[in-house]
Parts: sequence; structure tokens; C-alpha cells
Amino acid sequence: MHKTKVFHRDLKPHNILINQSHQVKIADFGLGRIIGIRLETMSKEIETLWYRAPELLLGTVKYDLSVDVWSLGCIFYELVEGKVLFQSESELGQIMEIMKQQGTPKLS
Repeated sequence: MHKTKVFHRDLKPHNILINQSHQVKIADFGLGRIIGIRLETMSKEIETLWYRAPELLLGTVKYDLSVDVWSLGCIFYELVEGKVLFQSESELGQIMEIMKQQGTPKLS
């Protein structure tokens, strides 16, 4: 998807389809953007909460493809373990869940 210059911005299990031949299809590009179109800022209210990257939860409006990669990591965990990795009902609760499991981010 990224190779074809598409930024999904809402990856979650419901948007990943697998057919009987085990072909994977990604659906629902409603929040998608084309990579390379110059946008100074983008909405931080993307990605379903449980799959939202920490930088989005912390309020950044300048982000990159890594938010899709974060979502995929959360999805793979869910596929392997059979449960959601970080699960909360609010943005603050979500970032607290991430920090509880992964530690507090360090400033560089």
C-alpha cells in the first residue's frame, strides 16, 4: 500500500479482509491520503482508538507512515494473542495503557 503511495490512516481488523484463497485485501480508504501531497498538518483524529499511534494520542498533527505501521503491529498482536493489545475508552486512557506496558517515552 505504501509502495503505491497510499497512506491508509485507519487500519484495524475490520478493514483487513482475507478471502478463501488467503489473499489479503485492505478496505475502507475513507481517511486515506496520497503520499507526497503537501499537507502542512493533518487531522489527529484518525485511526480507531485501540490502533492509534502514541504520537497521535499526544496531539501531533505532523506525522508519517509510521502510524500505519503502529496499527499493523497492534493488529498482528491481536491475531496472535486473540486479544486487543492496548484497550481503553478514551485518548488519555489509551496513552496510559501504552505507557503502562511499554514505559514512558524518552526525549531525544
